[in-house]
Amino acid sequence: MPDNMTYMSIPIGRTGGVFIEIDPTKAVTSLPQMQRKLLVIGQRLAGAQVPALTPDRQQNGESTAQAHGRGSTLHVMMMAIDKVKAPYGDIDTWVVGVDDLAAGVAASGTLTFGGAVTRASTLSVYVGGVLVRCAASVGDTAAVMASKITAAINLNTDLPVAATVSGNVVTVTCTNKGEVGNGMELSYRYYEEDALPLGLTLACVSLAGGSGNPDVAAALACVADEQFYSIVCPFTDSTNLATIEADMDGRWGGMVQKAGHVFTARDGTMAALTTWGATRNSVHCTTWGLRGSPTWLPARLAAFAATCEVSGARHPAMPLRALEVPGVKAPRPKDRFSRAERELLLSDGISSTIADSGNKVILERVITNYQKNTMGFDDESLLRLETKWTVDYYRFAHRQNIALKFPRCILVDDDTNISPDLPHVKASMLQAECYALDKRLEYVGIIENPAKNKEKYRFLRSEADKDRVNAILPPNVTNQFVTFAAAVQYQL
Repeated sequence: MPDNMTYMSIPIGRTGGVFIEIDPTKAVTSLPQMQRKLLVIGQRLAGAQVPALTPDRQQNGESTAQAHGRGSTLHVMMMAIDKVKAPYGDIDTWVVGVDDLAAGVAASGTLTFGGAVTRASTLSVYVGGVLVRCAASVGDTAAVMASKITAAINLNTDLPVAATVSGNVVTVTCTNKGEVGNGMELSYRYYEEDALPLGLTLACVSLAGGSGNPDVAAALACVADEQFYSIVCPFTDSTNLATIEADMDGRWGGMVQKAGHVFTARDGTMAALTTWGATRNSVHCTTWGLRGSPTWLPARLAAFAATCEVSGARHPAMPLRALEVPGVKAPRPKDRFSRAERELLLSDGISSTIADSGNKVILERVITNYQKNTMGFDDESLLRLETKWTVDYYRFAHRQNIALKFPRCILVDDDTNISPDLPHVKASMLQAECYALDKRLEYVGIIENPAKNKEKYRFLRSEADKDRVNAILPPNVTNQFVTFAAAVQYQL
């Protein structure tokens, strides 16, 4: 029955006694902590232990090899993430293995040997950036060296390829079918000291000819009820990207609020990348464009996404720049994009990296594919990934705060004289609570100038639904220090 105070578990009765309940609704005073997870979508091997389309948490590359197949694309991607976790710390990583498209074709490349070894040494070959070596003895013919390197490649079962030999020609075929194998580099020189054994010649043709990607729709469907903040997807064909973008749009909306962001990557020249980038316009996808890195694209994509996720999990507004992408071999100097080229890439929705003097790949600018609004005009509102992540954390913090502090309340107008000890809420109380949270978010670098924006708050009891309060929250989110400009006006 009504009273001036209510309890969760203590009714009004006649027997009397001392009854004290525990009420946790005021217990949480810290800022809400977002539990972020990374999802890796990749191809498995047929007959692997974990069935396809089964989300499972994986600790490292080795556990992924056992679960989804050693040498699978998924295994290689997880090994790349291991290299990120080593310097930056753990990441809660989940994977979904997908089967090859039955009608798909695996990419392949060749190593064609000539001559014969005249001085004993070691032959070094790079397969997707991974070094493979074999001995070269005096008198070894082209056919002998082809057989030796074939055995060495197949001995490394972590490689996502299988090698066969016919005479002096080695054919290297991607373990998984589809476009994923295209562009995997076969080479014998990356560092200055790399050289062929004397007397031997080698012509390398990188992998190509792969076609037919798996459909990611089923992979996304099997995690529809879970939130994964960062998603790694090696497939960039138009069909799969359209599926991904539509799925992420739904998750981002106000009724679902399970935001996710998809990381992709592409190889190519500046012209090819900008042409492709101009066709994309999603807030929920980031594409890393690179040219000439020996590291296989799915591996470097996974490392790139994991590096961004680590930074965003620490603080969503922290600039995604000046961070090494561990384990990725930088493009050779002749293949690196110039500053002018990177400006053009960034103007077409392609994220950029640079290489430092130690040949490490460093984040320069990470952006979304979003470029124009629905009217076709340039729009930077959600161009920066840091902005998207910061705004989403702001939403998350307010949602959690309201849900925790006002779980069961009577809603009344602001001028209602109601007992302060009854669980109730007014529009003005919600405004005060949100402003108090904004002051705390200001202190931790999520927003700035909340006092200046306070006048823009709107909290009104709904005219259409008396159980509802409508509000507008107007945060000025923090930005990233990227550029310093100055003029030196000296005197003589």
